[in-house]
Amino acid sequence: MNGECRMMPGMMSGGMGGMAGMMTGDHMEGRLAFLKTELHITDAQGKVWSAFADAVRAAAKGARTMHGSMMGTATATWPERLAQHEKMLSAHLDALKSIRAAAEPLYAALDAEQKKTADDLMAGPMMGSM
Repeated sequence: MNGECRMMPGMMSGGMGGMAGMMTGDHMEGRLAFLKTELHITDAQGKVWSAFADAVRAAAKGARTMHGSMMGTATATWPERLAQHEKMLSAHLDALKSIRAAAEPLYAALDAEQKKTADDLMAGPMMGSM
């Protein structure tokens, strides 16, 4: 990754587990603050920004809960592990849908320059998973 890349690895590139699932609360709040600053969110955009940030927080909380519930499953059988993985993927999909539902009105409220910045910062499969 070159020094000019503005995307912070881990949050966007690795799915919910990489993005929010393993993030501490402080780290996620820092990432959200960074995004808000970089996007130059205005007072008029505050409501849609807050909805987006809340969706990301909720997704991260769910991912951390899911990750915690899957710890210690080393003795699970193959079918049990498959079922656990299916449950995790389903939760990731639900989280992505929630984030997308909040991201769309936020994106619609951004001006052209903010959209370009968002497109650059939100690259990746989940935020592109924050």
